[in-house]
Amino acid sequence: MTYEEIIKAEQESHAKFEAETFYNKYCVADLRKIFDGLTKDMANWKMPFDVPGLMGEEVMPVVTAIQYFTGDNPQVDLNVNTMRFCVRTRGYYGACGA
Repeated sequence: MTYEEIIKAEQESHAKFEAETFYNKYCVADLRKIFDGLTKDMANWKMPFDVPGLMGEEVMPVVTAIQYFTGDNPQVDLNVNTMRFCVRTRGYYGACGA
């Protein structure tokens, strides 16, 4: 196998694993899409970040994605003026004590 074939096989294997694995009733592949969307503009996804302006039904998938990929138990705040939630995470470094 070439190096490129090995990488492709590993990517396919990992994608299959994520598609077949569930965490707190959510498919890990779906959690990856959520988490990648949350961190797409970050230079380092392991740093703390906030996710403001969430509707109620958006909170649990976001919290679960953060828990799965960072190991953090994020803080959830409700803005009673807007009735929107903000999820705050210490990030991977904060969760693991780095």
